[in-house]
Amino acid sequence: MIFVHYPKAMRRIYQICFFLSFVSFGLVVSAVERNFVLNQEIEPCQNFYQHVCSKEIQSFERPLHRSRYTFYFADAYEDFLLKVKSYLTQPSQGEPSFKSEQVRNFFAACMDKPTRIKEEQQVTKLLLKSFEELTTRRNVLKYASESLRDGDLDWFSFENSAFLSEPKKWRLQIHVNWTTLPEKSYYQDKEVLKDLTLILTDLLKIMKLDSAAERARRIVDFEVKISTKMPTVEEFSSLWNQEKYWSQHEFIKKFPRISNQLGINRFPKDIPIHQYTVTFYQWTEKMLEEADLQVLKDFLLVRLLLPKLDFSQPEWSAQYWSFKSKRLGGPAQRRPLDQECARLVLKNLGLQLGAEMTKSFFKDYPRKDFTDLVESLRSSLVERINENQWLSSKGRDKALKKVKSLRMALLYPERDEDWRFPPLARLDSNHFLNDLKLIDQANDKKILDEIRRPRNLNAWSKSPLDFDAYYLWAENRFYFPAAFAMKPIFDVNRKKIENLGGIGTLIAHELGHALDKYGSQYDESGVKKSIFGKKDRSRFERFGKGFIDQFDRIGHNGEQTLAENLADHVGLVTAFHAAFAEKKDPEQQKVFFISYARLWCTSMSDGYRVAHLKEDSHALPEARVNEQLKHLAAFAETFQCDSESPMVLPEKERARVW
Repeated sequence: MIFVHYPKAMRRIYQICFFLSFVSFGLVVSAVERNFVLNQEIEPCQNFYQHVCSKEIQSFERPLHRSRYTFYFADAYEDFLLKVKSYLTQPSQGEPSFKSEQVRNFFAACMDKPTRIKEEQQVTKLLLKSFEELTTRRNVLKYASESLRDGDLDWFSFENSAFLSEPKKWRLQIHVNWTTLPEKSYYQDKEVLKDLTLILTDLLKIMKLDSAAERARRIVDFEVKISTKMPTVEEFSSLWNQEKYWSQHEFIKKFPRISNQLGINRFPKDIPIHQYTVTFYQWTEKMLEEADLQVLKDFLLVRLLLPKLDFSQPEWSAQYWSFKSKRLGGPAQRRPLDQECARLVLKNLGLQLGAEMTKSFFKDYPRKDFTDLVESLRSSLVERINENQWLSSKGRDKALKKVKSLRMALLYPERDEDWRFPPLARLDSNHFLNDLKLIDQANDKKILDEIRRPRNLNAWSKSPLDFDAYYLWAENRFYFPAAFAMKPIFDVNRKKIENLGGIGTLIAHELGHALDKYGSQYDESGVKKSIFGKKDRSRFERFGKGFIDQFDRIGHNGEQTLAENLADHVGLVTAFHAAFAEKKDPEQQKVFFISYARLWCTSMSDGYRVAHLKEDSHALPEARVNEQLKHLAAFAETFQCDSESPMVLPEKERARVW
């Protein structure tokens, strides 16, 4: 997947899960082994995804804590969480490091349910008392600003990212997190709004506030108005790529209230502020100034309360969980607490945990075999570009230069300075909510510290324990974290064809992002400078239009999923070429295509399917298989599909972009 920064409410990108398991200092594979029996009642030429996946899906009982279960990754991930829990509950071997202590303290605080209940009750009581004393807009906004900087409130946030025309420099991005629902189209659904109003009504009643129903209705109406200015998933990606900036002085002049909330003057005056979601900024600035004071105050109160009622209000929490399951595609129930706490350690302290694990954890990893696989796929993509028929010679040279210059960040950082650790304070095993605040403060301080120095282009932007591989446009850099490269995702003992059909297509997918609708706008150094001339861009966009129309026809948002669909196309074609460049072998080609389909075999709830189509920039699993294979003439030849088969596109509609 490409790595795009969304506001936190938009960050429900369903990342590919990974496998990492261990006992003491060794590696152990204990994930479920699946047979993936082919469904002979469904012909490959009719529906290849169902031919490969339907038997396994039908026989599978999805855990209630998962609304989506992609077997190839989720089996491993579920096993992984158990191993992480084991690591976190066992005593440290030798003298524990500060990082190790903090990771274990945070896990212990998360696991201490009685203490968490008391802390939630105390914090909620103080919060309500403070709100009674807020009688003016000035006091409300001052309280919000203090809560925001204290790590207690998420309604604005900031991050540092590459300055697009000069990647060694930083730019500052401001996010507005003013919506409870994760995507704007939910605010057009009357049933969703009705249920959300009931949830908020009950919340305000629990807090013993007067006129709860009317106040809840006004909060929801307020969010509906906000949502009209909220960008779509596709618009967020597009806006991230726009190279327009304000100076700090200009931003403060345009948005004085947002600036006060964030404390913009804490940043160096010469740091450019990205003109990211300008209409959203304008609207929230106006609301800070003009919105009805009681509505603004109630809206702020709800934003502060939602993360603080996990266990202290069990009936309401269950009701809220049910709403998210019914209306937002969430799972039917939460994970067991030990698994949930292990997940929260990964989410909040993944760098610290990753640093501890890599000291001994990957010492026997077959790094050369993995690196050789990556480089073989890069070579395959280079060959595809060399054979390209639609690019101008100049465009071909630029594409080749970019792919050959693409930097690799494989497994984990090898130098301490490349980890980007936040300056974490000492976490307490008895104060979970306060630990979360300290972590948030530390992350903000890291940004404030980093943005005063030139960018370290070798630093890792994510943890080696991330659940995904990704490509960063402004770095021209491919990341494949160690956790995502372990068995069974990468198995050096597996047949080469199976590895190429599985992980090989994932690796080539990420390489393909260097040449997708956004990646092609950046040169080999990560500078925002298109590799295409006008004619090449026009031809490239015609290919894109074909993919947009194809996925629109099957009920997807073709524009929203275009970048990922192009990357899937590149990944599949490149890996296939790497497997069969020298010799075509129909039986081995069947193995390759089956391995590719198995990668995406998925059980999901109906609610998740709807949410995915709204929120995700990737196509649904069956579309990632069937719609992509239709473009390969070799698939139809391998399975002897006739021209009228559902799995065959007319030759004029087949794309061969790279």
